Amino acid sequence: VFCPLRAAAGTRAASPRGHPRARRAAAAMGSACAGGAARAGELELRHSGGSGMSSNLSSPQFSDIDLVVAVTQRSVNATMLQYLHEIGQTAPEVIRCYVFESFGSSTILEIDHQTLVKNAHGSDPFNVKDGANQKDPDVMNLGNALFVGAFKAKGGLPKVPPSELPTIVALSLHSDSPVTFTLTSSEFQVVGLQYVGFGGAVATNRSQPEGPGAKPWYFQFDVDMAQVATNPGADVPPAVRRRIDDLVASVGPGAFGVQRLLLELETALLTATPVIPGISDKDKLKPLWQTMSTVFTGAYFDELKRQGNPVFNYTFTTTAPPSRSTLALRAIQHSTSPYWAGGQPTASSSSCLAYLCTTQSQPPNIVPFPWNWVSAEDTSQVAGVVSVRRSDFADWLEQEMSSASAGLCYDTSVRLTHHGENYHIHWGVTSAKNPEWFKVVEPPAAASGGGLVTLKMAFAHQASDSSSDSLSSSSIYMDFNTYVDGRITFQSTKIILWVRVQVEMGFHHHESFAHYNDLPIKSYYNKAHTVTYDLAVSQQGELKLSMTSNIDNDSCDWDFHAKGLFGLAGIENELQNGMYHFQARLNTTLDGMFTHYTTRLTSILNGYGQWVFPGADSFVMHNVGFSDTCDLVTQVTYADPGMKASLGIRGGDAGALDALRAAQTQEAPAASYDFRTSAELMTNFVQSDILQPQKAFEALQTDE
Repeated sequence: VFCPLRAAAGTRAASPRGHPRARRAAAAMGSACAGGAARAGELELRHSGGSGMSSNLSSPQFSDIDLVVAVTQRSVNATMLQYLHEIGQTAPEVIRCYVFESFGSSTILEIDHQTLVKNAHGSDPFNVKDGANQKDPDVMNLGNALFVGAFKAKGGLPKVPPSELPTIVALSLHSDSPVTFTLTSSEFQVVGLQYVGFGGAVATNRSQPEGPGAKPWYFQFDVDMAQVATNPGADVPPAVRRRIDDLVASVGPGAFGVQRLLLELETALLTATPVIPGISDKDKLKPLWQTMSTVFTGAYFDELKRQGNPVFNYTFTTTAPPSRSTLALRAIQHSTSPYWAGGQPTASSSSCLAYLCTTQSQPPNIVPFPWNWVSAEDTSQVAGVVSVRRSDFADWLEQEMSSASAGLCYDTSVRLTHHGENYHIHWGVTSAKNPEWFKVVEPPAAASGGGLVTLKMAFAHQASDSSSDSLSSSSIYMDFNTYVDGRITFQSTKIILWVRVQVEMGFHHHESFAHYNDLPIKSYYNKAHTVTYDLAVSQQGELKLSMTSNIDNDSCDWDFHAKGLFGLAGIENELQNGMYHFQARLNTTLDGMFTHYTTRLTSILNGYGQWVFPGADSFVMHNVGFSDTCDLVTQVTYADPGMKASLGIRGGDAGALDALRAAQTQEAPAASYDFRTSAELMTNFVQSDILQPQKAFEALQTDE
């Protein structure tokens, strides 16, 4: 009897990375990570203990949404105020002057400021006295130059105390309703002539009020970016449509930043009709409103519509590197997600502007979210959340783990032959020809310890053979089987990988009309490996995994006992020793294989295969985990939209950046804290705001 090993255990299987990754439609969604039963397509308001934890993008009505970025009205306005304050220091002055085409014509043309002054014999419209009539030489000169009106303005914030600043972006109660955008300026002067009677004219020359209690000029627009971007029949000039399509429905660097949002609003507002509170509704200011509507929201806006340019020439550039986001997002839709209180949507600083993102070319449909993205008690600490659809993250995990998981699978072989009265026994293991790997299951199943079992793996290979001697007086039988079963559970801030590997062997023989079970078929290798990955996220949106593991050994003791005449004659001794030593070597190989597997898997998930959230150029990310239905969620705060050191706050300004942030909304309730253990925490670590440096920084140390 001889027992050659056909192949050494541990050879790796070919990679199955090319397998299809079709999107899996949820048949019944809503299983809670706390272990609740599945609830298909639930629409009722869902409550949870933390921001983002109610996310349920796996519900069928959100099937075209892969990822949502939801930021609160409070955070948008606070960050927008900071950005507007900064650009107000350096914004260029915009000057536009307009004249009639000819005497008796109503056609208005733009004219260069210096050319107008020259045509008016040195009379500058911005120096004319408010209320002056045709008796004033400047009014007469401007009238002869066919002057209509002019304005000069700078973007930014008006010079009033921070507590008196307006809400820049006000979200509505309905997901598909326009948002109210308030356009502000740091300086604004408007001049015009109202022609009355024969040869008469009255000048209007007003500047935006400044100081405490002042009523600056705010231009309010109901902006429907989503409708303009997706409705081909909307009455929108081609240049504006192209600009909106480029800004709103595309994905690129800075897609979720306030700079980009300001440009989107500034461009999309050209499709709306502005209102100037305190001016357009006051009869006594009718001349001012007429001048405004003629030169600013009239002639100037007509020019912007033709060119598709934003108001006040706002623009920004980004030097951010190309996004490393794992999801290749291709289109974005905007919607409003109101804050739910008492079962009703309410207007609140906790309401969210939601970016609905997809990997498809067509922007997603707008569907109301029946949950709060950010809890009210978190609004002073959290700007918003990024939520990834469970199946998208699970698909990614399946792809990244496929090659390594396939390496757990082995084919066994047994071949029993005889030559005369001699038996020849061959057995061995090779890498599986048709391996399995962890695959997404839909719908997921509730795990016994909480969470959702989202991926499963099952592999089995059985081999057996028998042989009889030439006289048919005896026969031998052998079984050699391998099994791999595994599951991956998403639970709170953990990914739990459980894999059981079993190797069964059995040998029995027949002699002299008797049957002997020499090696009962049992799992002589039966170990369950549990690997727990604690989740953390870097400021740049990189998912970090910290691994712990343990092994449950349920292997049976070796139980070979030679029996019958074969046993008494010692015929099976060599077979017994060979099988014993083979099983021992196989056990060692399988232990090393799994150690290699976990090391390789951790290296992939923390290295070149690492998951990266989008938006790292706009946000600082923290507190990652799974929602109740196991969408992958990370909380975010806005990164500084500009360099604080370059703001140059002047002594006469009303307050600093902290005041700007605090003044936007009413005071938020005191924050509640949910302490979690993760790889981000260090000894004596205290959670605080993290400010991302915008340029290189230096650390100085004295000689002492």
